[in-house]
Amino acid sequence: MSKPQYCLEIEGIQVSCEGEQLRDILYKLDILLEDLQLTWYAADVLPNITPKKFPKWGEFSLCKIGTTQELRRWCVLVSQFDAGVFLAYPKGSFPVEGIEIGTEDEKFRDMNNAYLEIRAFDVTCYEIFTNDYDLLTLLKCYYGGELSENPTLK
Repeated sequence: MSKPQYCLEIEGIQVSCEGEQLRDILYKLDILLEDLQLTWYAADVLPNITPKKFPKWGEFSLCKIGTTQELRRWCVLVSQFDAGVFLAYPKGSFPVEGIEIGTEDEKFRDMNNAYLEIRAFDVTCYEIFTNDYDLLTLLKCYYGGELSENPTLK
């Protein structure tokens, strides 16, 4: 799988790309996907105010973060994301070296064999991409939002 089949776009009054909001999404993902042992990578991350000792995830090359819990700890330090791409790979799967990705890439672009991608976009919404329709349906129950299908894969 290269391109994701589904996207859940979470936006509205209750969403402003706060670090705490991403932390909550990651908490729910950790519960729903507990058997996958995900490793997270990030690129093009731009907090509105960069905390001291914050990693340099602002480049377009993927940087390894670690477990879901490790990413959640970093989210506590961020008041709001202006941009960001977070890719989750299950145990034993890794991104291709040297790829560059950005928040404003096409909506259903190649995810480089990631299981899941989260984009923080322009402090207005989170987009979650995956082939796991059931997962996005459960997340939609928590957060609302619009679930769409990749038009090139219908």
